[in-house]
Amino acid sequence: MIIKTITNKVLTALFIISILIGCSSDSNQNMAENPMDTGRFFFESILKGDFKSAKPLLVKDEANTTAIEQFERFYIKVDPELKSETAIRSWKMEKWEELDADNITMVASHEMMPAPISFQLKRVKGKWTINFTHFP
Repeated sequence: MIIKTITNKVLTALFIISILIGCSSDSNQNMAENPMDTGRFFFESILKGDFKSAKPLLVKDEANTTAIEQFERFYIKVDPELKSETAIRSWKMEKWEELDADNITMVASHEMMPAPISFQLKRVKGKWTINFTHFP
């Protein structure tokens, strides 16, 4: 009986610790170490309408804030069938150009977009951020 109580307490403590560790790790921060993963995650997030996940990856300036707000307004008007998981997975990367070790241009398209979207990935202090000021 005492062993069962101790085991339950240990399991409960391990469960709580695992939750705290999971909550304290920021998936966007881990993602931001790889430019391809960062670009793909950002683009898929905005296609899903998950702006909460996409915004932390943006360069912190007024131009990017304005661009993502414009995209959010555009996204509201998109037909629901274009927002399905299957439709979202059908996006295409048109171009991936490494300008230098810290700057990459990514151009991606999707049927819900009037034109391909071009955005810059820029490494700042070892983390990749998105310059999304090229939204048409």
